[in-house]
Amino acid sequence: MNTSDDIVTVTKLDAIKITEEEDGTWLSVPLGLVGWYNDYKIDKYIFKNLKKEIKYANKINLKYTNLKEIISICKNLQPKEDNYEKEKRKINISLKFKGKENNNWLSFPEVGNHKVGIYIDRHIFKNLDFEIEWAKKHNIEYTNLNEVINICEKLTKINYTTNSINFVDDRKTYLMKDNHTKLYKIGFSNNPKHRETTLQSEKPSIKMVKIWNKNIEKKLHKLYSEYRVRGEWFNLTPIQVKYICTKF
Repeated sequence: MNTSDDIVTVTKLDAIKITEEEDGTWLSVPLGLVGWYNDYKIDKYIFKNLKKEIKYANKINLKYTNLKEIISICKNLQPKEDNYEKEKRKINISLKFKGKENNNWLSFPEVGNHKVGIYIDRHIFKNLDFEIEWAKKHNIEYTNLNEVINICEKLTKINYTTNSINFVDDRKTYLMKDNHTKLYKIGFSNNPKHRETTLQSEKPSIKMVKIWNKNIEKKLHKLYSEYRVRGEWFNLTPIQVKYICTKF
């Protein structure tokens, strides 16, 4: 005969499902109820998400029968782009010349296939300093930096070593959305609408959301660093976008 002291806690057993979709490999993590799952893409956040699910499973006495196998798969499939911080990468800055004033620009490779373009204008050396600072933080060496500086000095007739003195930062911050990937780009430019047109020539799905007449890019990048996908692209919720657009 059972008494209250004889109650046995039953451990539920279930398996994490793995599926291949057009946009990558996904895990369906069971929640302990029939037909209920949380879905996670295997990206750089997968182990953070798995840890959260394992904590939940322990609370409800749920055991994932294939957890070791799933962890092994995730280790193999997890994007390696964050490994650029471990080993120094040597990269060339691309120079794009069109022969007209304010129509020559530099292209800086960042994470994965993402690139940042900067026009060679009176702000070039201040912008260049930002990219050099970014590269140092991420263990990147621009192999043709001296050549780029010399070319920019000739085109702008500005000396790099003295340019930063009394610099007035009149750049504007912008928020754009890629309606295809649903990601948001937080960047800065002297001419955000022109920047939008440039990006749209490569990806028509990009649309401007808001422009600020001040440089708050670094502040927003820091505030939403947890949601950064790559470079200047962030995976933001509608609530976060509304907060950014109304509070800044």
